[in-house]
Amino acid sequence: MPTATPTMKPTPTQESILLEKVFVVTYYGGHNPNSSFDYNNLANIVTSDLNNITKTKANFQIVKNVTWQRPATQNGTNCDQYLSKVQSGNWTTNDWQTTNCWGSGTANYNTMLTENNICDLINSNQIDEVWFFGFGNGGFWEANMTGNGAFWTNGPIVNSTNCSKPTHIMGFNYELTPDYALHSFGHRIEGVMRNFLPNDFSQFNIFAPNGNSSCGTVHFPPNGTKDYDYANSTFTNSDCEDWNISHTGKRTSINCNTWGCNQLGYMTWWLEHIPLNWWSYILKNTKQ
Repeated sequence: MPTATPTMKPTPTQESILLEKVFVVTYYGGHNPNSSFDYNNLANIVTSDLNNITKTKANFQIVKNVTWQRPATQNGTNCDQYLSKVQSGNWTTNDWQTTNCWGSGTANYNTMLTENNICDLINSNQIDEVWFFGFGNGGFWEANMTGNGAFWTNGPIVNSTNCSKPTHIMGFNYELTPDYALHSFGHRIEGVMRNFLPNDFSQFNIFAPNGNSSCGTVHFPPNGTKDYDYANSTFTNSDCEDWNISHTGKRTSINCNTWGCNQLGYMTWWLEHIPLNWWSYILKNTKQ
């Protein structure tokens, strides 16, 4: 049985603030003993980061937190036999694709949702979404969904559940620093906005080194020329600070110094520029 961690009840918020009640589920399968990162506190750090970013628009609160003293159940057969190879760092893409163990989406989501009573909690409005934490190669998608009305965000829909509304599922690696979790949350936003406002979002996403850009994507900053190009010092004329879909806002010459030339700085900057009226889509799957 998992270990439950006491959590505080959500505090009252202003009506305009979107309260997002989060259930954190950790499948603990060991961690790198050479890492100094406080993986136990990762969920709290990510929650704090998101609240600092969204400011007066959203309020993420962890309302339930449990830890299983084992990794998540996988879709393959006898997957535990491979754990030592996985944790040694010698587990390859071909390994997990041929065994259906310890790779992208190899975790059995239906089992995880059932054993944590996720849909019952969703249907009774006790939680709004679930964050799964596991070690690297734990089997999670970065972001996906289940429930009535679910759609693709960054992974396939989990079918055959009784969740009565579209429910976001985040998959985080507890061995990595918070910027990677923000990166995954950014992919969720990309999936949501491409579902609801694809034209608006494509205009927001424009990146153009040595040209006119907007706010870029999770992988490509406004001046990006390749994936994860967060340290690019090339200047671009971006209207992200004053963005609108018609691109009539003021343009500013920016480069990676604008966000600190690293992933944490860029993801914070990018998330801070998400238009406020998009957060109801991102959290509640509807226009506010």
